[in-house]
Amino acid sequence: MAVARSLLVSFACAALVLAVAAVPNVTSADSSGVPFIDGQWTGKFQTNYWDQTIQGSVKPKKKFKSDVVVNIDQDDDEITMTIDFEEQFPVSSGANVTQLILQGTSGNYHFNAGMDGGPSVTLSGSSNKSAKNLKAAGVAASDDFTHEIKLSLKRQNPS
Repeated sequence: MAVARSLLVSFACAALVLAVAAVPNVTSADSSGVPFIDGQWTGKFQTNYWDQTIQGSVKPKKKFKSDVVVNIDQDDDEITMTIDFEEQFPVSSGANVTQLILQGTSGNYHFNAGMDGGPSVTLSGSSNKSAKNLKAAGVAASDDFTHEIKLSLKRQNPS
């Protein structure tokens, strides 16, 4: 009886593994990237961040604000988001950047974009129905700093 039960469990596990392996890997809905958010955007990039190094303050919460120009290139639902900062964005102790380039997807009035390394950044947000405004929230993290991000954008020359 124990051998039969063991074989039954083994066959059930093997069937489950095969069923999971046969399911297609779907990472996003088929939305064709509607509405298109391709173009130039301007707005505000704001963060609260923490210096997590030993040299950091006991009350490490700091603020960063900058006007930004964002160019979004879109091909169907794939986007490349280039964020140019007016002020230098602090990514770690003694290191700042003036530009971030993120990759992601867009569709069904939502978008996401991210990049790995120096710092790692993830944004997720949505557009209004006319695709003239974008709002996003996210995080940026390096070995030294962790940022909570708020991004608010308006399309330039909307059609």
